Amino acid sequence: MENNNTNPIIQMIMPYVALGVIALIVLYYMKSQVGKATDALGLTQSDEDKKANRDAVQEIAVDAKKLSYPTSRYLTLANNLFNAMEGFGTDADVVKSTFEQMKNQNDWNMLIKNFGTREGRNIFSWVKAEFPQSSTAVMGRYLRENVNNLNVILKNKGIKQNLL
Repeated sequence: MENNNTNPIIQMIMPYVALGVIALIVLYYMKSQVGKATDALGLTQSDEDKKANRDAVQEIAVDAKKLSYPTSRYLTLANNLFNAMEGFGTDADVVKSTFEQMKNQNDWNMLIKNFGTREGRNIFSWVKAEFPQSSTAVMGRYLRENVNNLNVILKNKGIKQNLL
């Protein structure tokens, strides 16, 4: 007769613990691969790039007398824009809607200043990361068309900068 002193609860949970450990190893591997991919695509930023982004935002001039909205509105718009681009996926409709609300160069400049640098990137580097310029990938072409549409919106409002 076999004498098994192992607790039946431990016998029951051991396969789940093993699966959990395997899942953690797989997730760690995937995270390292994503990091390598973002480095290869140029999406990871150096400290110099982050500083350049901050400096670019600080140098933008705004004539407060020519703003179309109360100054607090620009922070709301900047937050909406960030939320539309941050995380997985991009809500292109929110991005487009935000750009359509800009009425002149000073509105655009105030939006840029209120967006500031988030996670080390200014509005231009966020858009570049969210709307890649790959001319070979179907998705890249689709996203590039969105950027071109955003540039047309800005141009029609008399705004001089292009996003990319």
